[in-house]
Amino acid sequence: MRALVLFSDRADHPFTRWLKPGYRHVEIMLEVQPETWVGVAGGRGLTIRAGSSTLADLEGWARVEGLTTVLTRTQRDRRYRYLGRVDCVGTVCRVLGLKQAWRVLTPWQLHKRITR
Repeated sequence: MRALVLFSDRADHPFTRWLKPGYRHVEIMLEVQPETWVGVAGGRGLTIRAGSSTLADLEGWARVEGLTTVLTRTQRDRRYRYLGRVDCVGTVCRVLGLKQAWRVLTPWQLHKRITR
C-alpha cells in the first residue's frame, strides 16, 4: 500500500526544540483505496482522519503548509511486530512495518531511513 510520510516543524512537546528544524514531527497518510487516504498521527494521543483526494492534491497541500513529503510503500511482512515507543516516530515505524525500528529515534533519522 502506498504511504505518504509528512515531516513538519510542529513543536508541541518541549523536547522537540533540540530536534532538526523541519523534522520535529512526523505523520503518515495511507492510500487505502484509489484516491482515498487515511492519516495517522501519533504523539500526544492518536489521531486518525480519512479523506478523498489525489496524491497530487495531498502533495500540493503539504507544500503550501511547508511540510516535507516522502512517498513510500508499507512492508507486508506480517510476522514482524514492533512493540516500541508510542510517539510520532514509533507510530509511523509501526504503520510502515520497518524492521529494526528501535534504531530510529527522531523524525530526521526516519527520513534518512526511508529515503536511502
